[in-house]
Amino acid sequence: MPSAPSRTEGVLLAKGSRLGAGAAIAPPNRSKPLLRCWGGEHAPYVWLKCPDGIGSWEAFDRLLQQAQLVVTPGAGFGRCGEGFIRVSAFNSREKVLEAGRRLQALIKS
Repeated sequence: MPSAPSRTEGVLLAKGSRLGAGAAIAPPNRSKPLLRCWGGEHAPYVWLKCPDGIGSWEAFDRLLQQAQLVVTPGAGFGRCGEGFIRVSAFNSREKVLEAGRRLQALIKS
């Protein structure tokens, strides 16, 4: 099983070599994460906390329209899922890395 991207690839900043609880998405050379994330270890899904003031459906719409990324709004999993989106890594490593780059570009803009 391939490991999660490293910080030097500029997509994920994680504790250890695999994505897990307490990981964060951050561009290279940045100590403060842009988005908090959970999961990915022993599962192909990662949950991302939406930025303050943005609901899961709004995040879904923005990612689809502005970055051509499809995610699952957390609201579809019940009221506790609101404020989160679920990202799937069911794809090749290259495509997952590309999705991470698109997500970072959108967050930084």
